[in-house]
Order: sequence, then structure tokens, then C-alpha cells
Amino acid sequence: MAAKSMVAGGTIRVSRFVKIDTAADFQVLEANANEKIFGISQEGSRVAPIPSVTVDPAEAAQSTEQLEVHTTDDRVLMLYVGTGGWTRGDFLVSDADGGGVASTGAAGAEQNIGARALESASAGDLGRVELRIETVPTASHSTIADPGDAGAIPVTRSGSVGLVTAGAETRTLAIPTFEGQQLSIGLTTDGGDAVVTAATGINQTGNTSLTFADAGDHLKLEGVYKGAALVWRVVANDGVALA
Repeated sequence: MAAKSMVAGGTIRVSRFVKIDTAADFQVLEANANEKIFGISQEGSRVAPIPSVTVDPAEAAQSTEQLEVHTTDDRVLMLYVGTGGWTRGDFLVSDADGGGVASTGAAGAEQNIGARALESASAGDLGRVELRIETVPTASHSTIADPGDAGAIPVTRSGSVGLVTAGAETRTLAIPTFEGQQLSIGLTTDGGDAVVTAATGINQTGNTSLTFADAGDHLKLEGVYKGAALVWRVVANDGVALA
């Protein structure tokens, strides 16, 4: 049985998805909507600091108390069913209350899978699940439309954008939407230089100006965390001048 003794960073209910609390070591919180899952809080594992304290059976722990969290296990676990319920076989992500809801696969939203449903269940019930913790993008790498001169390159999903210019033109690029997001930018038709201005530096040098001067110039970027902030980092560059 793979269970870890953790400390609650706030009230944690039984059979809820939990996430790592970055405020302290070995501390967890109930997960919010579509956050990275650490495990599932377990019923009957709460350790109250004062024996005389009445323990609410709906709670696994209150703030600063210890609780057991299952993070990897081949046993069947119980998980609170969020709004809409789920169908057996669904991959589950967290809702705003730490409950499980079916992954929507909506474009532009990273999906942080926490479990897979072993049975169909209705909202408000407890359903049997197996842990399956992984982070996946909901949309495969796809074509992103060129926004045109002075336009903003969309950053809602991973994909490739081919720039077409009819003279000296500009584009803007916002920060990534999620960690691991990939964006390929190339100059497809060269009618003039395309200068893309990024919201933050795309490398350790801090370059924010990306000049595509010739057809075939290509830049591949990936979203990473720099501290607590999402930024782009260059994965490959063929011909793009950075400044």
C-alpha cells in the first residue's frame, strides 16, 4: 500500500484530490479545478492533535493536522464525485472542491489527470477509481492562424503558426498558457521582415525581439516555469535574429 503521511495546509475532506502546498514541506491542500494532482485523501487516516477533539467524519484533516494521502496504489480507492458525475472509463481531473470530474479535453486547457473511473457514479456520491496521475495537453499539436500585421499570436494551445507578410510587419507574443506548451513560428511567405515582440524574455539573455527576415526562418518555443512565472524558452532556432 503506497500512502504518505502529510500535513494539511487547510481543511481537507475525505476522498478528495489533493495537491502539494508550496508554502511548506510535506504539506497538501485540496486541489482546485484542473490542478496537478498529488494523490487522494483517505478516510480514517486523520490524526487529531488533541484526543478530546471531535472529528468530523467528512474531514480527513484540519489545518496543521496529519493525514494519509495515497499517491500510487493498485488498490481501488474512493473519490468524491463532482458536478455532472462520471462514466466508467473516464479520465478524471479535479473540480474546484477537490472532487473528480471527467476530463473535458477542451482546447486550450491543460488537463491534469488524477484518476480513472472504474464505475459510473453520480454527483455527490463516492465512486471507485484507480489513481492515474499525469499531465496531458487536451489538444494535439495543431495549426494556429497567423493573426496578421500588428496581431497577437494565439497562445491558447500548442501548435504551429506560419507568418505571411506583405511588407515590414509586427506581431506580439504573450506568455505561455501552461507548462510544456510548444509553439513553432515560421516565416512562410516573405513579403518583408516580421518582428515578433514577446511579453518576456525567451532565453536567459532576456531577448524579446524576434526577427523573421527570410522565408523558412523558424523558431520553436516551449513554456517553462522560471520561479513562479511561466516563460518561453527557445528549443530550436534556424535563422531568426534575437535581440
